Amino acid sequence: MSTSVSVDAPPSAPGWVTGVLGVWYWIERLLAIVTFGAIGVLMMYDVISREIIGPVLTKLGMDPSAVVLVGSQKLGVYFLIAGAFTGLSLATATGAQLVPKVGFGWAPKSWNAGMNRLGDFITTAFLAIVTYYAVVFVQSSASIGLMTTSGVEMKVWVLQTAIPIGFASAAARYLVYGLWPATRPVPPEFQE
Repeated sequence: MSTSVSVDAPPSAPGWVTGVLGVWYWIERLLAIVTFGAIGVLMMYDVISREIIGPVLTKLGMDPSAVVLVGSQKLGVYFLIAGAFTGLSLATATGAQLVPKVGFGWAPKSWNAGMNRLGDFITTAFLAIVTYYAVVFVQSSASIGLMTTSGVEMKVWVLQTAIPIGFASAAARYLVYGLWPATRPVPPEFQE
């Protein structure tokens, strides 16, 4: 009994590739949950400490500054940066990224598979270039020793590292999609 493979069928990925994609996606989802969860906890604590606990401590004659987390809003912004660049890769992994419709329909439908692969490779190259410049940007911050302000002191480059990692992750995904189109997620249906 033989099975025939369609000539138009995209090449299937080796098992290890789909395994790596699955673990990769799981890690990115966990990072997104942690970063956005931390933002929620920080903001709730900030509001509760300022609006509820602080006034109660003041009425009791105690110093409310002891419960204030200095720089919590700034720390929330830092978590937002990390979460946003994690989201870039998650959107790529789920096919939920914004796709401009310029040039759609210019080529015959029979070329769709090839055009999609070409698009994946072009996107990989573009994101690789952006990743390179993001690394240069982070290195320049590290070389001059920039530090954060407003209560949360840390080196800026540590926070900025999320930028090239997010772009590199998306670039690597597009490379995988170009090499093994069967791994590309089916884009969700959106109302137009």
